Amino acid sequence: MPRRPLNIGIRTFCLTFVAATELFSGCKAKTESATNGLETEAATADEQASENINRAIDALIFQPDEGTSSLWSTQNNSFQLEAPFSGNPFTAIMRAVQRRWISIGKNPCRVLNPLIQSPENPLLRPYFFVGGSAEAGAGVHGVAGMDYVWDFYNLQMGTFKYKSLEVVLGSGTVGSGINSYMGLAFGIRSDVNSAWSGRFASTGLAGSLPVLADYLSVHANFFAAQNNQGKIDPGFAGATIGLSAALSLPTSVPGALQVSNGYWIASKEMNNMVAKKLSTGKIPHGQQGNSTCDGKCIRIDYSNWVKGYTGRSVNLIRSIHAVLEGLSLPANFENIVLLALAVGAYRDSMDTHQLCRK
Repeated sequence: MPRRPLNIGIRTFCLTFVAATELFSGCKAKTESATNGLETEAATADEQASENINRAIDALIFQPDEGTSSLWSTQNNSFQLEAPFSGNPFTAIMRAVQRRWISIGKNPCRVLNPLIQSPENPLLRPYFFVGGSAEAGAGVHGVAGMDYVWDFYNLQMGTFKYKSLEVVLGSGTVGSGINSYMGLAFGIRSDVNSAWSGRFASTGLAGSLPVLADYLSVHANFFAAQNNQGKIDPGFAGATIGLSAALSLPTSVPGALQVSNGYWIASKEMNNMVAKKLSTGKIPHGQQGNSTCDGKCIRIDYSNWVKGYTGRSVNLIRSIHAVLEGLSLPANFENIVLLALAVGAYRDSMDTHQLCRK
């Protein structure tokens, strides 16, 4: 399974999100054959979703009091941030989100249309995760690690610990090291715990960096869930990119092939620690009751400024920032934010307006 870069702004991380970036830069036009009534209904849904995201972005940056009108007018495509927000790194990210949101015409359908073929499309169920591990061995490595996972559709997060066996061919065959990684996954699951618990298989490539080539390398992995019979489940899969720091026997091979298989379980202890951190950051959440994985994950609740799924997606984004506070976020983090907001707007509208109807 995955590897991890947390406190490094690795440019190569952008590779993981090339597909997502393409989704945001291009979209499918709505069919012109729709009736006037359907077009009017879809337009109403688009307008509502657009306003939801306008308010959500305002909430992320300004955190206005409940009832405050939108600080980002739909008639005004630009505004000036005022102190003390201008020096906040998170604010800088959200300004990039604003620019992207304006560039796609403030239409969440332009984000989601390339993904949505039906409500049951796995690509509508994105997961963002970061993690780290330690490993050692000769040919076959024992690996132990932990993942932080955010479920954008179910608006939950959870921490998971795992152990796996990894076959390494090439550089690093004999040795030990630590790994960091982050990535995206897609698949239909009832909650984040069912998504990230169980057995996974992965394969990937690693290559030495020009600096400290004998010790540092970057890697990209593809992984997929396995069913109870051990067969690959193509309905849940993802990719990671990360950094490794290792001590190993010298080899003339500049890269390595890695194949692993392991088992993931929820870490209630780490979930409790994250829940306390979210409480300190005043991010509403719950660990008990309906839709909370029986306490094995954290349900993100709606914000005080935006209600419903879009409001919950606001706090889900804030929870990522809270957990990774003090660490560099990926270069294309604004795409992750925009994807989370668009999924929230879609869920707010899908039952009544069928947002983004083809």
